[in-house]
Amino acid sequence: MKNLRLFGTSATIITFALIALSGVGLFFGIRAGFIKTAHEWIGLAMVIATLVHIVANWRGFLGYFKGTKTAAIILPVVIVLGAWVYSTTMPKDGAAMWKKGLAYKKLVMMDVNTAMDALGGNKAGFAEFLASKGINAPTNISIKDFAKANKLKEHELLNAMLK
Repeated sequence: MKNLRLFGTSATIITFALIALSGVGLFFGIRAGFIKTAHEWIGLAMVIATLVHIVANWRGFLGYFKGTKTAAIILPVVIVLGAWVYSTTMPKDGAAMWKKGLAYKKLVMMDVNTAMDALGGNKAGFAEFLASKGINAPTNISIKDFAKANKLKEHELLNAMLK
């Protein structure tokens, strides 16, 4: 167990130092050929080294989770994990954002005039948008059907209504 503890601790310290150096370099725009790839692979090695370190020091590790120290350790971890999950699940563009949820599905089933009124849209701006696309179609059909008939994307119509 002593050798495992020595290896785990040493490997964690060394990989941390390498990750820190390469991370600072990447932060300041140093992109010399292999730095990004090395940073990623050393990061993976650090995860493994850290797990070995935790296993080798399990009894001491559990001591951190006794008493009032538990909340001070767990709370930041939960916050960081929550922020990470939130940031990786949020849509990256406006089109994906519109497509989320029941409100979108209900909105695109409304006729264009009703949706315009519900959104408090700019009718003149919307008319200009339609004219720029060469569209003179009736607006008493659903947004979904209107978009399909005019070869537009639903979110384009919704964005044009809101401008």
